[in-house]
Formats: sequence, C-alpha cells, structure tokens
Amino acid sequence: MKVIVITGTPGTGKTFLAKRLSRLLEFPIISGAALIKRFNLAEKFDRKRKTYVVDEKKFARAAQQEIKKAQRAHLRGIIIESHLSHEIPRQSVGLCLVTMCDVKVLHARLKKRGYGKEKIKENLEAEIFQVCLEEARAKNHRVAVINTTQGINNTVLSSIDSLVWKSAKKQKH
Repeated sequence: MKVIVITGTPGTGKTFLAKRLSRLLEFPIISGAALIKRFNLAEKFDRKRKTYVVDEKKFARAAQQEIKKAQRAHLRGIIIESHLSHEIPRQSVGLCLVTMCDVKVLHARLKKRGYGKEKIKENLEAEIFQVCLEEARAKNHRVAVINTTQGINNTVLSSIDSLVWKSAKKQKH
C-alpha cells in the first residue's frame, strides 16, 4: 500500500493538493485536523497563538494506526495531510510532499483566513526557514517539494503521479 504524506506551512496548499491527488489516484485523505479530533490529541489551547498544542509523537502514533487500518482494509493507498505529517516515521511513508510558496502569497492567504499578526509572523518564519522541509529531510523521508505559488496544475499532478508509482517500485526491491 502506498502512503503519501503532504506537509508544509499552514496556507501553502496542503489540503488543495491532497484533494486534487485524491481524485487523480483514488486514494482517501486522512486530514491531520480530523486525526487530532478523533484521537483527542489536542493537549491544550495556546491563547496567544490561538491554536491547539499537539504532541508530535502522539500524532505520529495515531497516523500509524490509521495506516494499519487502511492496510487491513486492503486500500491501494492513502494520503495524510497535515503540517505534522512529516513526523510519521519514514518506514511507514512512501513519499513526502512538502508544499511551499512565495512568502508574499502566503502572507495574503493567511490574512484572508483571518489569522492574527503573531500567527502570520510565526508561519511566515516557518516558511522562510523551510521548517517542514528540513524536518522531513531530518527524518530521512523521500521528499518532493511542490511550489504552490501559482497553484497546482495538471503537469505538477502528473509528475507526482509518476513519483508515487516510482516509489512503489523502489519499495519492492
């Protein structure tokens, strides 16, 4: 079974990419937000940042349970989408897609979502320093960077499709 994780700074297009890929590959999506709710992973609410704090290791364990559940259901593959999805251990993941975009575009997207100044600043810094990409690489994931500044076109989807099936061949050897 193929497991694709999509990670990236909030606002870079993870959910949009997951939906497009899901239609193309016919893989179900497991949303990180849904996973956090289902497994009650929110430990506390950070009032200053206006966000829930989630233990990354607990998130990874919950995601691995969902992967096992998908394997038992004999699914061909799944997509896990979250800014924490790169925390899932490498041996459980076939391909890690990291969404990135221009910081000016990201700023506009986050502002449109109604994020406060502090949260926008924090996310812009995460994007500038490529936090999700560096963490995914540190976990030795097979990484592909997807620039979403101009959106996601069919050429990008086709390239990802090739990577998914190429990674499946490598896993068999």
